[in-house]
Amino acid sequence: TVSIQRDANPSIANAGANQTVCATTANLNGNIPAIGTGTWSVLSGPSSVTLPLVNNSAVTGLGVGPNVYQWTIGNGVCPNSTSTVSIQRDANPTVANAGVSQTVCATTATLNGNAPAIGTGSWTLVSGTGVITSATSATTGVTGLGVGLDVFQWTIGNGVCSNSTSTVSIQRDANPSIANAGANQTVCATSANLNGNIPAIGTGTWSVLSGPSSITSPLVNNSAVTGLGVGANVYQWTIGNGVCPNSTSTVSIQRDADPTIANAGVNQTVCATIATLNGNIPAIGT
Repeated sequence: TVSIQRDANPSIANAGANQTVCATTANLNGNIPAIGTGTWSVLSGPSSVTLPLVNNSAVTGLGVGPNVYQWTIGNGVCPNSTSTVSIQRDANPTVANAGVSQTVCATTATLNGNAPAIGTGSWTLVSGTGVITSATSATTGVTGLGVGLDVFQWTIGNGVCSNSTSTVSIQRDANPSIANAGANQTVCATSANLNGNIPAIGTGTWSVLSGPSSITSPLVNNSAVTGLGVGANVYQWTIGNGVCPNSTSTVSIQRDADPTIANAGVNQTVCATIATLNGNIPAIGT
């Protein structure tokens, strides 16, 4: 007697769809063979198959890039049926750093995000006003900044991994109101009042440029001044706002001294048509 064993062809292998992950582990998805036995093998990459005989085995230690596996279904002496699948592992992107916050007085500035070693970066406007010149450049100009706080986000992404984000603010200060210290004055007293304009933008401050006087309230536009010296007393009204250049204006208060007390001399009695007056010579005045 003789026996001829005929083995059936194994089920056609299907290793499942390719995957892209951001982790070091994943699960394979080969078909369950109706005929024969399936076995996983690693074709490329550093990973390991946890249960090589299980169609949906886990894999661990995935390397960055493609990791390729083969699902082989065999039955007896029949030719094996094989199918391959790739699991692409994307690396986490570089941690985003949008740079330090800035305060400017212009409508333009430069953003300074970090250059990604892994992934691609892009800038977006979060709040405020501003036009980004080159959104995918780590260091790019911005134009049209609005007065106040303008916030930008630097996002670095890579494949299916979660993005890394960082925000930075650019504070744009408005130019201060143009300072006007008021009209020059001439007084005969030791005190007077200044008359600077009230700033619509910024804060005003008085300072003494010359003369011995004191300003009563330096932050008040119409502050009093006391202790005026004889002659010119010069003051500066400065309006400033944030980092913008100050606007300045000066005013002079001239203090005239009281004249010498007049003395017209003694009364006279004469018999002529002429006489001589004898007023005192003024030390001060005419």
